[in-house]
Amino acid sequence: LHDYNLAQLIFSRAEAIVAKNHFPFLDYRVTEGRAYCAFLQGEFEKADQWYVKALQSPVLEGKDMAKADLLNRAGANLQNIGVFKRALQYYDQSLEIYTKRNDEQGKTTIYINMANVFVAMGDAKRADELYTSAAQIFLKNNLRDNYATVLGNQAVAKLSLGDPLEAKRLILRSYQYVSKKPKNIDQPVVLRFNTGLMYAENAQWDSSFFYLEEGLQLADSLGLMEQFAGTYNYNAGWVFEKKGDITRAISYYKKALDQRAGIYNYKSILDY
Repeated sequence: LHDYNLAQLIFSRAEAIVAKNHFPFLDYRVTEGRAYCAFLQGEFEKADQWYVKALQSPVLEGKDMAKADLLNRAGANLQNIGVFKRALQYYDQSLEIYTKRNDEQGKTTIYINMANVFVAMGDAKRADELYTSAAQIFLKNNLRDNYATVLGNQAVAKLSLGDPLEAKRLILRSYQYVSKKPKNIDQPVVLRFNTGLMYAENAQWDSSFFYLEEGLQLADSLGLMEQFAGTYNYNAGWVFEKKGDITRAISYYKKALDQRAGIYNYKSILDY
């Protein structure tokens, strides 16, 4: 229902009751719930405090898969505020568990999250390697939509590495793998955003904005505007930054900041 304040109030009252009665499992569930609620609110710093507490719970002893999932979510939370070193530490711990359990779905999730961190850190080479690892698993399991999305992400990384021809090949290949009725309805939107970012890396500004706008319109038609408005503003700000139009970049980054998207990029552009 998106009434996060009410949810936190209920969690707070439940926390007081649990603390008096010493119920470790319920204490963990309340703490994990408060962390997730704060994350959804965009209160990433508060969410981090709850995630740290949840990860220290004795309830997680012997429950590797639950711990791997919590580590991944804690890392994703930190990623939103640019705390990359700790995010990668959480991802590494989560990946170790998923690898030990041979959980390929978990591994691909971590590969992509880690790759996104390395993109934000400017390490396109490491990001490309991780995207490749995820893509190979998706292709092996015939997960076409997931494979197409990763190819789009990888194309942006290839451009950063100075390989526009390979980036173009990956984008064209990604469109071939998009299902007519994808399981993830947001996948075509992500693909168009990635295409726009690819053209921006090659300084083809008209094509870049064309695909960003097309992605936004598609999101609107699918009823996903709330989910993607912040991402669009973040991407548009990044493109204007690449173009050298800092005034407009800041304008879009401010909109993204209001929607709790791309916060670390907005902070960095203030250096201008």
